[in-house]
Amino acid sequence: RDVKIMAGLCLLPVSFFFLQYVFGLSAYWGDLTYIHYGWRALAAQIVQGGRLPLWNPYAYFGMQLAGQMQSAVWYPGTLPFYLFGFAAGLAIYQALHFFLAACGGYLWLRSLRFPRSACAGGAAVVMLCGGMVSRIPFLNHTSTLALFPFLLLCVRRPTLAGLALALAFLSGYPTMLAGAAAAAFLFGAAGSWSGRALELRKLGKRWAAAA
Repeated sequence: RDVKIMAGLCLLPVSFFFLQYVFGLSAYWGDLTYIHYGWRALAAQIVQGGRLPLWNPYAYFGMQLAGQMQSAVWYPGTLPFYLFGFAAGLAIYQALHFFLAACGGYLWLRSLRFPRSACAGGAAVVMLCGGMVSRIPFLNHTSTLALFPFLLLCVRRPTLAGLALALAFLSGYPTMLAGAAAAAFLFGAAGSWSGRALELRKLGKRWAAAA
């Protein structure tokens, strides 16, 4: 049932961004025009030419491409830009990350034992919140925000938390990741503290009853 609900959640971003692509529409302004298009298109051209996208010869007198992080050259989520033209790759990239945000939100809420209907509603809110929608032209913001629910989900699972942190780091906006990781850690710590306090309270009641 959880898989079916998450599959249903994917229909909204897929339909929106697919129709946007079919009709030739895009949120093509601001950083998407002046920064992200150049980074993603240049990296794809270099890879398609059989080389690693390490250097950008067109900015200033040349500068790092992979090493400046925001181009997200090593992030697996940028694969659509290497396989398709920019417009199609952009639609797939955005739909994928909105779907990831919904899945992460749903799984996190399920881990807190909320009913499936509440989790589905919460996942839709995570996916369509102002933070996500307003970041559509900023691709590295979108990817970092999409992975935030997975940080919450995995905060008490070190191996999975490390994987989520690594993906979020490679996605290209470390400054946003720092705040997201701190918030996830504090939330997880607060949950563990409250759980421990509740356990101690129950234990105290048992000792009092035994006395």
